[in-house]
Amino acid sequence: VKSLLNKAEAKYSQASPPQSLARLDAELKFINNIKIVLDWCKKRKIHVKLGTVTSKYGLDDNTIVLNSRLIPETQLYQLLHECGHFIILNDFSAVVNNARFSRIQDSCHKHTKETATEIIDEELEAWNQGYFLAKKLDIQIDSDAFSKNKAVAIISYMKWALNG
Repeated sequence: VKSLLNKAEAKYSQASPPQSLARLDAELKFINNIKIVLDWCKKRKIHVKLGTVTSKYGLDDNTIVLNSRLIPETQLYQLLHECGHFIILNDFSAVVNNARFSRIQDSCHKHTKETATEIIDEELEAWNQGYFLAKKLDIQIDSDAFSKNKAVAIISYMKWALNG
């Protein structure tokens, strides 16, 4: 969070005052919301680290890698999405979800239409769970911007599914 704050301050210190203050204020709100989600993660022993790869959740080590090159707003939405995976996989009342994920993991080496469909289904659900988590944590998000991020991700999953 400190590195995000430093980046934001450095970025807007050069801009004209009215615009820079408004942009800095918006960015600081996203950074504060990231901190709220990070606190939620900490309570669940989810490790979150920054990287330069696509954001992802690792079930084996209960770790979320968040792309450090993204703007704070996008980082927030990606973090919520990755938390959505945690929610799906750790909701022990949802035995079906856990069984489905096991099937996906077992067949990941095979790229079939069925496996691709299961993966896209889980990705959609993770986005939905991330959105619900934001609401639960009382994080105000821009629904249109969240939907755009979701759409970009889902389209990339679909391209992957079609291209094999």
